[in-house]
Amino acid sequence: MRLVADGGDLTASRVVVTVNAYAPQLLPHLDGVVRPVRGQMLATAPGPRPLTGVWYIDDGFQYLRQLPDGTVLLGGCRQTALDEEVGYREEPNPKVQGALDHFLAQTFPELSGRPVARRWAGIMAFTDDGLPLVGAVPELPGAIYAAGLSGHGLSLAFVLGRHLAACAAGEAEPSLFHRVVR
Repeated sequence: MRLVADGGDLTASRVVVTVNAYAPQLLPHLDGVVRPVRGQMLATAPGPRPLTGVWYIDDGFQYLRQLPDGTVLLGGCRQTALDEEVGYREEPNPKVQGALDHFLAQTFPELSGRPVARRWAGIMAFTDDGLPLVGAVPELPGAIYAAGLSGHGLSLAFVLGRHLAACAAGEAEPSLFHRVVR
């Protein structure tokens, strides 16, 4: 198959499509199955580090950890504006950012007095059951996809990457994680 890109064309016998939330834009059979959802975060200035580990609170709607320098990374609170958080806009939503500030002050008051150094948003891909999709691209032999990591892309990346490499090499079938959508 021939891949066309701004940097040049490429010919390959196998292709792996891993654009997560953007998969429905390339693979129409995933439209309505993989939903783009904005995730938002903030980072505080460095300071004391009383927390260890990674914290998931309220069924993962809020999550935080501290970096070695004590910077607090806090994300979530999208439940305060669920309808507004669907789509491809990557700008932080003031309502959600305010909810993050409030959550930090209420839940971890010892961490909340620090100035916020940075705020950002990014697009995640969700499925109805929260499980990722891995499958063959319909009508395009040799192409497989992975999408819908439901906010857990970094934690799944190593095993998913290894599995996708095995699929691309013809050593595995693309059904490790979830149902195949056609």
